[in-house]
Amino acid sequence: MNVFFDNCTSPIFASTLHGFIHHDGHNAIHVRDLSGLPNGRHSKDMEWIDFLRRSNDEWMFVSGDGRVLRNPAERAALRSAGLHGFILAPAYQKTPMNQVASVLVWRWPEMLQITRLLAPPRCMRCRSTRGRGYARFQCKCCGFLHGERQSSGAKAQVRIAVNMAYVFNTGRLQAS
Repeated sequence: MNVFFDNCTSPIFASTLHGFIHHDGHNAIHVRDLSGLPNGRHSKDMEWIDFLRRSNDEWMFVSGDGRVLRNPAERAALRSAGLHGFILAPAYQKTPMNQVASVLVWRWPEMLQITRLLAPPRCMRCRSTRGRGYARFQCKCCGFLHGERQSSGAKAQVRIAVNMAYVFNTGRLQAS
């Protein structure tokens, strides 16, 4: 699994996560370090989405820009690319970088589990829950919260699989 970090995230997040996951065969890459993009670090969202779509590798992306889901063209491109995405909540823009990096490392097993259990395309919002000591992932298509304190191991797999009865298809909730 390759993890792409866009320009709305710090390169520190990619390098920190990469240091944690590369021994398992995974990679985390910031847009500034990804060769092959037409405009390099200054590539627009549509360009990196198309680059990831054309790649033969398995990708997920992490972004701090929730607008990527509100722009109809970008939303359609994400759906057609078949990507898993994790959008950091706006509160993370004000959170110290070391804390955000620690949340990404801490939640990596859950991020990987979500990508294995749920068919793409799927976008999750990583919600900040300051003061509660944990972060949660909220599915943007059905609103289901993943990552509550009791969610671990096989119990979480069953809970996620059973409760995800919606498909991210046209931007609307649709029962499957």
